[in-house]
Amino acid sequence: MLSSVSPVDRSHLPDPVANMADEAQSLAQVLVGVRRYLHRHPEVGMEEHNTSRFIRETLEGYGLDVYGPIAGTGLYVDIEGSAPGGAVGYRADIDALPTQDQKQVPYRSQTPNVAHLCGHDAHTAIAIGVALVLHNNRDQLQGRARVFFQPNEEGLPSGAPLMIRGASWRGSTPCTRCTSTRPWRWAATASSPAPQRPRPTGSRCAFGRKEPATRPGPTRAPTPCGSPRS
Repeated sequence: MLSSVSPVDRSHLPDPVANMADEAQSLAQVLVGVRRYLHRHPEVGMEEHNTSRFIRETLEGYGLDVYGPIAGTGLYVDIEGSAPGGAVGYRADIDALPTQDQKQVPYRSQTPNVAHLCGHDAHTAIAIGVALVLHNNRDQLQGRARVFFQPNEEGLPSGAPLMIRGASWRGSTPCTRCTSTRPWRWAATASSPAPQRPRPTGSRCAFGRKEPATRPGPTRAPTPCGSPRS
């Protein structure tokens, strides 16, 4: 497992990441710094311009090619394995909520009435970590992994279909698996899938794949983002 990462071009990194970049930087340190920067600088859906720039500069600084923008502020990266194989997609949402951050911590939101209270800053940091780990292990991979950074998960129209229409799948083998930081809300499935919540028969994941209900019996609508979960 990757425990440290080294930037390819430190001068290209955004300042918050470059300021803590050593020759071999702790991956945990990088991702904590990424998450806290995003938490301090939240942006609502379809206005995630600084967020998108920060993601791009971070990934490019570690040697990845970033594609986009798609759907205004969406991005993706491809990690090509050393051998032929299928395709896997991993998705994170990048938008914040239009609400005031009431916390008293050093990394609280600096933007009035906008805050990451639904965890999308953490989702984005995790997806950056996924991309870095896969990139550093690409000689052991078969096929392609595509990591998406989707705008406007909280609003309508959702950023997911906008990214599809914007050709985020162009040039890609159709994904055999799609997963995200909320596997019960999307068509996730890795070899050991997380427990999934009931969903209506015939519902679709973020990328338009039809899927059956997870188990027979009554269904319920997904819990709105930010609401208490049972």
